[in-house]
Amino acid sequence: MITTNTPIRAVLVATHIAEQDLGTPHDMPSCLLPCGTQTLVERTLDQFAHSGLKNIDLIVSDQPDELRKVIGHGERWGLRITWHWVQSGASSYSVLRSFDWHGVQKVLFARAEQWISDRALVNLIEAKNLVLVRADQPNVWTGWACCDKETVSTLIGVGHTSELGTLLQAHSNTARKIILREDWAAPVSAADIVQLQQRALNEEGLDSAPATWIRKPWGIMSPQAWVDPKAIIRGPAIVGPGCFVSADAQIGPNTVLTKDVIVDNEVRIADSLALPGVYFGQKNRAASHTGG
Repeated sequence: MITTNTPIRAVLVATHIAEQDLGTPHDMPSCLLPCGTQTLVERTLDQFAHSGLKNIDLIVSDQPDELRKVIGHGERWGLRITWHWVQSGASSYSVLRSFDWHGVQKVLFARAEQWISDRALVNLIEAKNLVLVRADQPNVWTGWACCDKETVSTLIGVGHTSELGTLLQAHSNTARKIILREDWAAPVSAADIVQLQQRALNEEGLDSAPATWIRKPWGIMSPQAWVDPKAIIRGPAIVGPGCFVSADAQIGPNTVLTKDVIVDNEVRIADSLALPGVYFGQKNRAASHTGG
């Protein structure tokens, strides 16, 4: 955990919408996609809490009620979340002009639909006026930065907030840093989402599960899930609440069954992510797959 006496305000943007080819509901925020036993936004808030952050400004557009069901006002993490609604993702930073910056010394900009390593987040919070850019496109802002209040106030006053990334990179007080692929991911495609689950399983997914979940030799399962004793599971794997795994089903490594997923008899799954409500019938065999 980071201990800092510097008042930091986190601006967390949750306006990105999941791609429709993932099979998600219409206008579903990408930050509600799974990351191990959590959603992406839950993981980010968990990181914020462990980093000593307290005050979070959450910027949302579509499906705010669905987001609120998951995270509330941050009580679970001991955070204070202030909600801000914007019309679309294109105007995500337009609300910054209405913020009261009194008492704030630093501002952390973050994206709820992205994955960032604990190491990278710590370095960012401890830095002064640092902007993270993509390794594959060094001129493209990731959406993550940490700046002093004076820099942010100046940029908001002189430029259009939709171009905040460009303004941050061009400002004389800020430094750009390329973030490595092992420290950051912006999952968009089905392959990205599956890869993210594998990363979560290998690095943190099992340790971050709720204390009530049941630890198994192959991984972890919700107490509200059922796995038939005759099912064969080779971990690491996660079986979420409401899931049912039938007899003689075979689940291979790097598989995440999120919620209310049914795996029928003799079905074989490996290297896959099953989104909520998916049914795998006897003719299904999934490998490196996102089911939705």
